[in-house]
Amino acid sequence: TFDEIFPDYILSKEKDADGAIQTISKDELKNKHLMLYYSAHWCPPCKKFTPVLSKAYTQLKAERPDDFELIFVSSDRDQTSFDEYWNEMTFCALPFDDRAAKNGLAKRFKVQGIPKLIILGPEPAGGGDRPLIND
Repeated sequence: TFDEIFPDYILSKEKDADGAIQTISKDELKNKHLMLYYSAHWCPPCKKFTPVLSKAYTQLKAERPDDFELIFVSSDRDQTSFDEYWNEMTFCALPFDDRAAKNGLAKRFKVQGIPKLIILGPEPAGGGDRPLIND
């Protein structure tokens, strides 16, 4: 299931008083729609689409702050590339070093190319897998 693959936390764009990146727990995301954005800094179509997506995210988040979260799922080749590219974004990210989650999610949603945006509904009230809104 999605819950078995998804990591215990994601990286937030918020920082604490010491400048450390804050995290958002998996439990905090249960009632939200999730958008998984598969991308990488080396991908020209991704580099073109990411600023458009960041702007749309910022506008929508201002209107609906509690309904959804957009999560960058990196196909970058190293931590430095991930850090530089994520710095251009306004939304959360799957930790780069959690390659098992990245690969498991890519397999689950049959991601074969990037950029790719997967949209999921909230976890059902009675439990079970999140509904896939697009494919």
